[in-house]
Amino acid sequence: DTYSVASYAYSQLCKDGCPDELKTLCANLLRYGAMAQTYKDYRTYALADCAMTDDQKAHLLNLDALTFGNHNATGAEIQEPVVKWQGKALDLASKVGLNFIFSIGDPEISVESLSLHITYTTPTGKIVTVVQDGAEVYNEKMGYYVFRYYGLVASELRSVVTVQVYSGDTPLSCTMTYSADTYGNNKTGDLLQLCKALFAYSDSAKAYFAK
Repeated sequence: DTYSVASYAYSQLCKDGCPDELKTLCANLLRYGAMAQTYKDYRTYALADCAMTDDQKAHLLNLDALTFGNHNATGAEIQEPVVKWQGKALDLASKVGLNFIFSIGDPEISVESLSLHITYTTPTGKIVTVVQDGAEVYNEKMGYYVFRYYGLVASELRSVVTVQVYSGDTPLSCTMTYSADTYGNNKTGDLLQLCKALFAYSDSAKAYFAK
C-alpha cells in the first residue's frame, strides 16, 4: 500500500460530509506543500496542489489579506547578561521551527551547561513551558550558538514565545519574545509566498482544532 499527506488531504476534500473547516485546512496544507516545493525547487513537476479542482480551491484563504505579527523584543531583567542574544529566525530548512542565536561572554561557561526555557500560550489558552538542552554551534568564527525549537504544532505557529537561557536554575540571558510569523515581514518573492502559505495553513489549523 502507498499513502501520503497529500492523499489524505485530497480524500477529505472529496468527501461530501467533510466539515468545511477540515476542507479549508486540507486545501491550505496542499498549497503550503506546493509553495515549499517551489521554494526548495523540489519535484516542481508534481506540485502538491496540482490536482485541486476549482471547488476545492474555493476553500483556500486569501493570501493577499494575510498579515504577519510584530513580536520582537528583548527584556532588561539582567543588567549585564553573560549570554547575549544575537538573532532569531524562522527555520524552514527541513521542518518548521525557531532558531534563537546567542553568544557567551564568559569563557568559564560551557555551552553544554546551558538550557533554553521556552514559554508560550496555545490557541486554547494553555500555558506551555519547555526546558530544552542541546545548543549547537551556529557561527564558529563569530562565537555564536543556537537553540533550535521544533515544538510548535501547526495551530500554534502564531503563538508569541518567551525564551531565556539558563545554567541550572540561574538565568544568564535577558528574556526575548518572538513569534514565527514576525519572520514574514519584509520578505519578498518565493520566500514571501511560502511564509504566507505557511501561516494561512496555520490559521486554518487553528480554526479547525479550536472547534
